[in-house]
Amino acid sequence: MNETHPPPPVEHESLRREAPPGFDLHELIALLYRERWLGLSIFAGVFLLFILYALLATPIYRADALLKVEKSSPSLAGADRLLTGLFSSGASTEAEVEILRSRAILMPVVRHLGLDVTIRSPAGNHYDALRARIEHRSLVLEHFSAPPAFRGRKLRLVAGVDGHYRLLTPHRRPILDSRIGQSVETAGWHVQVSRLTARPGRVYRITEVRRARALRALRAGLSVIELGVRTGIIELALEGPHPRWLAQVVNATVRTYLGENVAAKAAQARESLAFIDRELPRLKQSLYQAESRFERYRAKTHVIDVSAQTRAFLREATSLEAMLTALRLRIADLSQSYEPGFPLVAALLREERELEIRKRALRARIESLPLKQQQYLRLKRDVDIYTRLYMALLAKAQDLEVEKAGTVGNVRVVEDAVVPDLPVKPDRHLLAILGFFLGGGLALAAIFVKRALVHGIGDPEEIEDEFGLPFYALIPHSAREARSRRRKPPGMRPILALRAPDDPAVEALRSLRMSLDLSTSGTRTPVIAIGGPRKGVGKSFVALNLSVLLAGSGRQVLLVDADLHRGELEGQFGTPPAPGLSDLLQDGGDWRGHLRSHPKEGRLRILPRGTRVTHPERLFEGDRFGSLLEELRAAFDAVILDLPPFLGVTDGFLIARLATVNLFVLRAGIHSRPEIRFVLKKLSQTGVTPTGLVFNDLGFGIGAYRYYRYGYGYRGAKAAKGSDA
Repeated sequence: MNETHPPPPVEHESLRREAPPGFDLHELIALLYRERWLGLSIFAGVFLLFILYALLATPIYRADALLKVEKSSPSLAGADRLLTGLFSSGASTEAEVEILRSRAILMPVVRHLGLDVTIRSPAGNHYDALRARIEHRSLVLEHFSAPPAFRGRKLRLVAGVDGHYRLLTPHRRPILDSRIGQSVETAGWHVQVSRLTARPGRVYRITEVRRARALRALRAGLSVIELGVRTGIIELALEGPHPRWLAQVVNATVRTYLGENVAAKAAQARESLAFIDRELPRLKQSLYQAESRFERYRAKTHVIDVSAQTRAFLREATSLEAMLTALRLRIADLSQSYEPGFPLVAALLREERELEIRKRALRARIESLPLKQQQYLRLKRDVDIYTRLYMALLAKAQDLEVEKAGTVGNVRVVEDAVVPDLPVKPDRHLLAILGFFLGGGLALAAIFVKRALVHGIGDPEEIEDEFGLPFYALIPHSAREARSRRRKPPGMRPILALRAPDDPAVEALRSLRMSLDLSTSGTRTPVIAIGGPRKGVGKSFVALNLSVLLAGSGRQVLLVDADLHRGELEGQFGTPPAPGLSDLLQDGGDWRGHLRSHPKEGRLRILPRGTRVTHPERLFEGDRFGSLLEELRAAFDAVILDLPPFLGVTDGFLIARLATVNLFVLRAGIHSRPEIRFVLKKLSQTGVTPTGLVFNDLGFGIGAYRYYRYGYGYRGAKAAKGSDA
């Protein structure tokens, strides 16, 4: 059996070569095509989740209102603007935003709408302090307050007959009995039910939470912003699943804020009016004295007119004096509330000093005039200043009288909140677009991650170039075999070479048969071992169909199921697995009694795997299997061995040493380089050099290997997936 032994083990230099980095566009398309089902499943799953969320998520509505903060005018129409700084009461928009979110505004809303009370019914929905008013579909509470000892506890309200109801403790002890419309106030309880349309015996769980907690919840949900920059327009908005309640809360907040604004304006008007009432008599007396002095001087000097220069000095002096007087009044008013070091007071003091400097400079210029004009100018200036101050204060007093009445404020409602009819969340169109792109992105990411973790080689040229082994066959994908694998269990599937001899996979196997004939011509009966790295690569498929093709060429062929672990070839011959190979190796005997013929191809026989044994590898360690092969070679024209997978068991390496031809079967797209390198290295260490490689299940169409990507013109069916065994 010299010819049965291959050359001594050699570790090929090709095993140490690295694969070329990267991949081209063709490989990218091939990768996407091979993993299309993984990508489509992830894409469909993510997209479906987004669609389900868009359809099933609770719709969120938004109610909003617009306010306009007006700057307060200092006086009535036609009044002087002299006292603008002193009586300016228009707050900045930023301050108004903070006031709207303050406890003074929101706490009355919480009390008025009962946002500190929640109602839950076992047969209905749950409405909490930020999701609904203190009402249910069938229950509306006009008032509800409990003693401090019962706050935070789940009380029970049980509907009775004819509008009656009972309020119970969590332990079902009675608290009070009443009916719809009646207000009950006793022992710290204040309860009034305005609507109850439930069948008798229905139970509602009512909880009064702390108002501070309800206030925080309302403040967190309420959005108060200024639209634009320095527009003075404030937007109040609230989002939630109950549109009618949202409009109620926003409008209640607006009404409370308007009331507080009017009250604050009235209080400020009262304080300012009191200040004016104190100043008006003094200014009136000063004005009367200034006019008297001016008239006496004119009567004494008979001065009727003055020069243009004197009139210019008069206008400037009057303006400076008026500004100084108003500034001092404002400083005096602010000094009642702030220290002199307060920034605003300090700024006003600096402005007063600057005006004093200008006043002294003007006085020096006035002193250059004749004495008669100087005296005239001083007296006329006093009259003008006191007249303007008196008229401005008088006009402001009339304005403040209106504000004091509490009928106007500096805020007006531009738009009231209305009940929204369309939800703002979720945006179904946006979710569909996000789901589409996110699903596609995750699908691509999963494909590339899988490629990075398990880089299955899909191009046979890469294997041939890297490992230096020739390819004996490139077997394309067979749709018929794929359908057969899906519909029938192992052992019951028809042999493809008999059922569809025109299939492209069968044509590739004919090419393999021709290559084997050429490589073994002139030698004794070949022993062809067909193995692969793992289960599912198609080695049994190749062995079975190659046996049929060899037998169809007129030769006597023996197929040996050498996989003593999980061999299943006997099902194709309609025979049980035992007795078979394992029985011959254990007990000996005549091998002819263990052979079975194929029912449709009489020249093809099989030697089943036999009875299962605990340690099959021990049966191949001696000389008995080699002797059996010699006898079989003498009786047949070809012997084909279906080996167990090389990874996981050692049987395949022991059997391959005795074969004259070793075919190494790989399946497209599932083997990584380290896996192939490891198996070839182990074969080399055991003295086996693969004769050639068989690349199985090569896909058609997009991503197919270029030699087969267009298929064969006579193919009878469209390719699907799976020609492995």
